[in-house]
Amino acid sequence: MKKILLLSFLFVLSIINQDLKAQTYQLTGSPVINTTGWDIVPSASATGDFVQLTADQISQFGAIKLSNPINLKYCDKWKVEFDFRIDGNGTTAYGRGDGLTFWYLSNPPTAFTTGGGLGIPANANGLMVAFDIFNNSTEGQMSKVHVLYGTNNVPAGSPNIEYNMTANSTFHSADLNPTQPFVGPNYKHVEVNGEISTSNPNIWIIQIKIDGVVITNQSFTATGGAVGMTQGYFGFSAGTGAASARHSIKNAKIFIDKVPILQNSVTPFVCTNPATGTGFVDLTAYANQFVNNPANYIITYYVAGNPVPIAAPTNFQYSGNTTITVVVKDPSSTLCDNGDGKIILNPSPFAADDVTITACNNNNAGVAYFDLSTAAVTNLPGVVKKYYPSLANLNAGTNEILNWSNYPSANGGTVHVKVTTSSRLFR
Repeated sequence: MKKILLLSFLFVLSIINQDLKAQTYQLTGSPVINTTGWDIVPSASATGDFVQLTADQISQFGAIKLSNPINLKYCDKWKVEFDFRIDGNGTTAYGRGDGLTFWYLSNPPTAFTTGGGLGIPANANGLMVAFDIFNNSTEGQMSKVHVLYGTNNVPAGSPNIEYNMTANSTFHSADLNPTQPFVGPNYKHVEVNGEISTSNPNIWIIQIKIDGVVITNQSFTATGGAVGMTQGYFGFSAGTGAASARHSIKNAKIFIDKVPILQNSVTPFVCTNPATGTGFVDLTAYANQFVNNPANYIITYYVAGNPVPIAAPTNFQYSGNTTITVVVKDPSSTLCDNGDGKIILNPSPFAADDVTITACNNNNAGVAYFDLSTAAVTNLPGVVKKYYPSLANLNAGTNEILNWSNYPSANGGTVHVKVTTSSRLFR
């Protein structure tokens, strides 16, 4: 007898868990500092437990940066801590100078930068936090913090963030020499906390502390080349110019830990309706393959390359190969969102075969008993089959055949079968 199979599939993918650990980038070590993962830009050097950015000489420049760029697109909050020391003999004419800078730049320095620029190249784009000890206007000594979230392009020809006054994108502290002088034999501890505004990704709320004292805690709006910037290099640089000083850093820690996920990608079996070339899938069904207890997280799904989240992830329609980006946010944590997860959809056209199975007539009674599961309608593993006496019953989900292993039928009978996978192909 002919058994007609009509269709959809359930395929359960077995996944091997991979434990992906969050990471804090460090520049630490004693008695010898460990610079693995960092690039040293001459003439900086690793000396003992610290990195010397410049020697106590004129016309010096040095920098150190993470070897790989960091994407802060999914990082609502981040934190950087480090210790800096500025000491040395200085020069008779100009004293000590000029200062050092912590930065997150898309185009970090790679070669000599003038002292007045505090080690920041012209037209650098990103966030710059400078610790300036030389007043280029009065040529006197000072201790000021400058912040720029934009492009270092003022004044033209010899840019220096000391002079950049772009509204809402800059900050310049009072002279801290009377209370917190930057020059001295001891290291000063700095904390920089960044938090992206929930209303505008181009606004960062930046808090800066020196030895526990809050220097600034305010919002900065990206301007110039910092607008829309999501990837850059964390690092430090310094320059001396016509003055001289030794600029050193140590104990640097960059906290950009992401929510940990179990694995980076899931590739479920999905298929398409040959009549329409499309299929539907419940993307949320794979959430527990990225995190345990998905209800504890906020999980958002995007078609890769599209910044707009998928509005109905429980019934996502696809056609050709599609990569879904899975962004996991922990609302109870300060960890960065994790956007490393991927659901990879590589659909295959649906194919099911009509199958005829036979059984012996019951002593010419006109009825035989059939095991419907022996009908090889598909070779896909893990499918769920439901049998119905008619197509109308199948579509309505009524009168399901429950005695499918011993189903009585007269010669020439027909049974319709719905085969289900995670890709809901037909109804």
